[in-house]
Amino acid sequence: MNKKTITEIVQNQLPYDHEDKNTSLEDLMFKWWATGRTGTGLRLTDQGYMAFVLADIQEYNYVINPEAFVKKLNNKASWDLTLKIGKTIKCPWFITISSKFLTVKIFDSKVAMMINLYGSLEDYLNLAKT
Repeated sequence: MNKKTITEIVQNQLPYDHEDKNTSLEDLMFKWWATGRTGTGLRLTDQGYMAFVLADIQEYNYVINPEAFVKKLNNKASWDLTLKIGKTIKCPWFITISSKFLTVKIFDSKVAMMINLYGSLEDYLNLAKT
């Protein structure tokens, strides 16, 4: 499923009085997706995440210790983590950052099941075929 289709489905699930209910799909593509309408990544912006929450779409949360994970990536820069997530996770996702941990929110039950089968998000990102 592509971003335009996902955006349209989520928009239709928003409460009738939500401001994005009557926003054009073109505008929502830029508002909800970190890569806009042309990029292939499915990372959500803050506004996109809130739309998914308001549309009552199930999310699955995975916590990562970024320092430990960067070591698994052979000490590459921590921003490589978001690039790795973007290349590996083929569904809408959102990332929150606290003082010591990252929480990755996944919006697809099949991807969440695969992550759980691998044992952790870190293992899924390291071992799954991209």
